[in-house]
Amino acid sequence: MRAIPTAFATLAMAVAVTAGAPAMAKEKLANAAIMAGDYGAAERILVDQPRAYKQLPEMMLNLAFVYAQTGRQAEAGVLYREVLKQPDVDLDNSIGSSLSSHEMAKIGLSRLSLASR
Repeated sequence: MRAIPTAFATLAMAVAVTAGAPAMAKEKLANAAIMAGDYGAAERILVDQPRAYKQLPEMMLNLAFVYAQTGRQAEAGVLYREVLKQPDVDLDNSIGSSLSSHEMAKIGLSRLSLASR
């Protein structure tokens, strides 16, 4: 299982990238920014790695969360739907539970739907 070391309750999914030390360092920065509510910094870090976030569902989920939190529901929805097109992977969060990437994307889409009402 891949680790996502944040509280899933807010759907702020921090990424645990296994692509090497530089990517891991950036992921820690993105996670810290999301948890601090600094979505601008988190976005800059995440989109700085376009290959990584397009290949890893946890990166796409984080970026979708940032978009949702900054009023860009359409962009968030696109990323959540992209996650659903990829193979489903199990992801762990910091509160000791795990969900699949598809479950997280569905929850994200559901929250976008509720927010738009």
